[in-house]
Amino acid sequence: MGRWSRALAILILTLAVSGCGQASPASQHGAGSSGSARGGTTETVTPPLPTAPSFTRIQMTSAADGWARLQVGERPPDLRWPIVRTADGGLTWVNVSPWAAGRGPAGGFVATDFLSADQAWVAVGGASATAGRQSVMIYHTTDGGRVWSQTVTRVGFPYGGQILPLAFSFAGTSDGWLMVQPEHGMSSEPGELLATTDGGHSWKQVATTYGPDGRRGGLPFGGRIAFVNATTGWLAGGTASTIDNLLYATHDGGRTWQPVALPLPAGRTRQQMVVSPPTFSGAQGVLPVWFQGRAATYLYVSDNGGATWRSTRPVPSAMVDVVAVDDVVAVDGETLYRTGDGGRTWQAVRGGGVLPAVLAPAGASLGGVDFAGTRDGWLTGREPQRPITRKSQWATTPFSNFLLRTSDGGRTWSRVEPVMTGRRQAAK
Repeated sequence: MGRWSRALAILILTLAVSGCGQASPASQHGAGSSGSARGGTTETVTPPLPTAPSFTRIQMTSAADGWARLQVGERPPDLRWPIVRTADGGLTWVNVSPWAAGRGPAGGFVATDFLSADQAWVAVGGASATAGRQSVMIYHTTDGGRVWSQTVTRVGFPYGGQILPLAFSFAGTSDGWLMVQPEHGMSSEPGELLATTDGGHSWKQVATTYGPDGRRGGLPFGGRIAFVNATTGWLAGGTASTIDNLLYATHDGGRTWQPVALPLPAGRTRQQMVVSPPTFSGAQGVLPVWFQGRAATYLYVSDNGGATWRSTRPVPSAMVDVVAVDDVVAVDGETLYRTGDGGRTWQAVRGGGVLPAVLAPAGASLGGVDFAGTRDGWLTGREPQRPITRKSQWATTPFSNFLLRTSDGGRTWSRVEPVMTGRRQAAK
């Protein structure tokens, strides 16, 4: 299924000092140090989760297996983001969070990469008031979340504060990259790119926006990344938090970056663009670009490994799932659009089943789409618990979250009432 699935309309919010962390037991959570400490196997109990969770990200690796991040709590400091896993198509979700019961990252400073049903990485940002002393905790599992190892890796920014893990990208099980950012203002997008060649046991800095003596570093900005192999990768974003229209490429594992031209469709401006990293199969690539204003998503396609790109027909949707290079899904309300030729043509399917009734009330909205193949798909969203008839009711109306599933390519949708469970899990 597609590794890239999200609402495109959401804009994602150094000194050369870095350390190489070594894998250590997930039962130990000492921050701010590198090194390895081996101990006996211990067990932690992950607690049951709320019956109506908010899925902030869902990624299914097959019709049965998948991962998700949840939002638990309404506001800081109670917000938590558990990691859960399903083996029955979303009917049951097990809390497989690598942190101990009752603990976990507050504030949502978490990045995830769910490579397969067994392999996953989770990064949690730390905070320090001292420049160059912040750290990132990186967890890794090879058995679907039963056991997690952990690495503590230093990052080196010229001022203190909270570290925000922004995006993972793994090209296989060994070569991976992690983009992290410090707290920053809207007029900048600083970042540091870390890389591993041993599956996440150790990490090192390969590029940063901060060069020596205050000069700019080799990383153009902190943004979303996608690597296709050990050398070639892509960076999408902009030089400020309000700019998201740039695409860069690297061919040396992230050390240096070159801008990539994206020709504008007729009647569009660069200020309207929201660019995401591309997906490739061999030399064939697809790149979703959402345009604000007369809102629509254009698929850009490349036949030469990303050297050049051209736009195809737009689709009126900001919610896109790249299932594969030759299978892209877009959702706009009750309508699902699908293309198998890079956006040259789109087939529209009107969703039936419970979908029209779920989206009918004022305030109901979709949050994400994810397909595992051509037939099995999931929609997340939220709906008001009572009718909203006046604008003044929006602030006081409680909302609940929903999960829908299709097994016929989006023609019929049924409601899933997920069961959330905890379990006793071993930690190295």
